[in-house]
Amino acid sequence: MATESRLPAAPLEREILARGHEFSFLQVLRILELLAERDGTRRPVEVVPKLSFGFPASDVAGVERRGDGYRITATFLGLYGQATPLPSFYTEELIDEEATDSTASRDFLDIVNRHLYGLFADVARKYRLFLQMDEHRNGAIEERLHSLGGHGDGTLRAGLPEPRSLLRHLGLFARHPRSALGLRTLLADALDAPVEVISAVPRTVTVPPEERSRLGTVGTLGEDAFVGSEIPDRSGMFRIEVGPLGRDRFAALLPSTPERKRLDLLVSLYVTDPLAYEIELVLAPGETPPAMLGSGIRLGWDVWVTSGEDVGRMSVSFSGGE
Repeated sequence: MATESRLPAAPLEREILARGHEFSFLQVLRILELLAERDGTRRPVEVVPKLSFGFPASDVAGVERRGDGYRITATFLGLYGQATPLPSFYTEELIDEEATDSTASRDFLDIVNRHLYGLFADVARKYRLFLQMDEHRNGAIEERLHSLGGHGDGTLRAGLPEPRSLLRHLGLFARHPRSALGLRTLLADALDAPVEVISAVPRTVTVPPEERSRLGTVGTLGEDAFVGSEIPDRSGMFRIEVGPLGRDRFAALLPSTPERKRLDLLVSLYVTDPLAYEIELVLAPGETPPAMLGSGIRLGWDVWVTSGEDVGRMSVSFSGGE
């Protein structure tokens, strides 16, 4: 059975055999090896150069079934053919030999060719990290990538149901300073919901007692002298607006729920500055539940005095980390 957006095994094999020249060499080799692994077989995959001086149109000239395995005809590397490092008369002699239905010399050179292509494939896979992780299950590579993103400590991401989902956002974690756009991208992907991040949200901040102006202390009017115990501030808080949401999704993001803890964890992983934040959950039009006794509503969270008709925008805000 095929996975999402992928062909089943049999049609995929037919596609490779019929149109192998349209694929890259490494992709063809990967697909054939994965098909054999899926079927529980050990079908050999042989790679040989194309015996021709013609200019190649692609890395792969063709793919064919050979007994219980496959043969890939490549147009690069190899000890004969268009890309050979050997003098051209070797290829000319092999072409003449093939005309007499003899392949002894070519079969001998193919012993070396098979090792050359195998080494080439190993080198190509080594630095394609997604292959190391998905196909070879190399956990060390995954841990290094998490460390590169700043969340290498497993306890930091223990609250995420799919910690590997962070890896596709390594580019966001690598950027400094962190941005509202980066946070919005991260949360929108994780929550699968519309997200907006509003910067410079106004708030009132309490001035610590030791920093308040009082008689007998130094204070310059207009600079560091303040009257009162609170000051307005727009540099220390941002707001995350999630929605519009349906009722079920809205309830799933209320405080103390797993989804809400996941949201707070993602924010703490991404935002490295000491900033406060609040989360505003917005209900979609027509999703406002009517206030009825016995319906499990929670005062201050998901209850509004309304009949459920069109009442416009309805939302509720919570401090981050609740």
